[in-house]
Amino acid sequence: MAICCETSISKLKLKLKNKNKIFHLFTGEVSHVIGVDIADQSIADAQKRYSDMKAKNQRLFSAEFIVADVTRTSIRTLFKDPSMKVDLVSCQFSLHYSFESLGQAEKMMENMSASLKVGGLLIGTMPNAYDIVGRLKQSKTNWFGNSVFTIKFDEMPEPLPLFGAKYNFHLHEVSLLFLHGRRHPPCCSSLLFLFPMRVAPCRSRFLQVLLTHKCDFRPAFNTTDPHQK
Repeated sequence: MAICCETSISKLKLKLKNKNKIFHLFTGEVSHVIGVDIADQSIADAQKRYSDMKAKNQRLFSAEFIVADVTRTSIRTLFKDPSMKVDLVSCQFSLHYSFESLGQAEKMMENMSASLKVGGLLIGTMPNAYDIVGRLKQSKTNWFGNSVFTIKFDEMPEPLPLFGAKYNFHLHEVSLLFLHGRRHPPCCSSLLFLFPMRVAPCRSRFLQVLLTHKCDFRPAFNTTDPHQK
């Protein structure tokens, strides 16, 4: 998760997995960034990337980095300035991990809403649970995929639970090397994130859902204003 703050824009970034991309959206008059991730190696990568950028540009925004599980920990107490409120929270391809339980989903929303100024924005991206379930049903087995990826459910309860619906996501070797530049574990666990269940925790934390794209990435990208891409 990433958070930005003060002067013009502040940002909180949750989930700093791809060290080569963590700062590519931080354009404009960003004054401060807080990066939070459960993985200490991701935080170490982010710190190294930031230090390299700072050495080239002394006017770069200030930053702090925190190792924490945002689904279980109140992260504001870990900020250098716990009273700080931010303008933007960015949580890319990680919101769904909070849906292991209702308590974890609520803690995630609490962390984000408590960090935002009034009128601040939360931007998140997650896999399309409806598409995953639809493809699973079409396969008539406990898995589906293609030459790039495989998704497999170890258990297939009917109906699928609203929380804790786990599946294994596998990116095949060539894709892993291309996307990350180094080897990663071949398989990782993920969780379904159902849209109606997302709205309720948001409203309970005084967050309003303003815009959603419940579609594949390509159509959403192609309908975006070219000047904003």
